[in-house]
Amino acid sequence: MAQAPVIDPTKNVLDLVNAESKFQNSARDYEAKLRDAEMRRLKELSEIKERYDVETAKTLRANLEASTLLLATQLKETKSDLSDRVAKVERFQYETSGSKSGTTETWAVITGVLGLLIGAVAGGIAFAGMRRRPAE
Repeated sequence: MAQAPVIDPTKNVLDLVNAESKFQNSARDYEAKLRDAEMRRLKELSEIKERYDVETAKTLRANLEASTLLLATQLKETKSDLSDRVAKVERFQYETSGSKSGTTETWAVITGVLGLLIGAVAGGIAFAGMRRRPAE
């Protein structure tokens, strides 16, 4: 029978340590590559987010300007409409109050004149009644 060769434990340990060292070095290299890839991915995501934010801001600004213009136009139309309506109401009130005030003043004059006439007639009757009495 052939004897198995004798393995030097020192050489075996050194070979295992070297293999472990190579494994650790490649694991560190792989981890560094993964970290670099993750950093590139995060940088790309931040650039995409920045472009998205700029586009969103442009869209919001355009919508705001369109809404502002629409609101201003509607407000101008409403104001014009209300001004026309108020002008018509004021004109109607002015014309109506003018015709009514003339009528009211006429009735006031007629009533005043009638009051004076009634007072004068009553005064005349009283004066005439006093004159006809015999003096005692």
